[in-house]
Amino acid sequence: MFTYKDKQYELKFTIGRLKLIERAADGKSAMSQLAASENGMMSLASCERFFSFGLKEAGSDSFCTPQKGAEVCDDLIQDEGYSHVIRLIQETLYHDCPFLFRAA
Repeated sequence: MFTYKDKQYELKFTIGRLKLIERAADGKSAMSQLAASENGMMSLASCERFFSFGLKEAGSDSFCTPQKGAEVCDDLIQDEGYSHVIRLIQETLYHDCPFLFRAA
């Protein structure tokens, strides 16, 4: 959870949200977007996609619009740094979608 403009927000990922991220990336799988990262740092476009489709106000059942998510993402990158935003995404993915990281 984090604060942006005096509101509490959180990221949340589900299989459905990952499918939206993949559609927005022209079918590129969520894992390939993560695997294509350099030293754990995904591209700005991938970062914004994950953040935009995973953003919710804390305690809300509904997600923010992707446009709102992109705005918050860009502001957080400028204010807190790129690595901070990437870390938020990665930690949430590990927590919400552990099935992505299990070995066969």
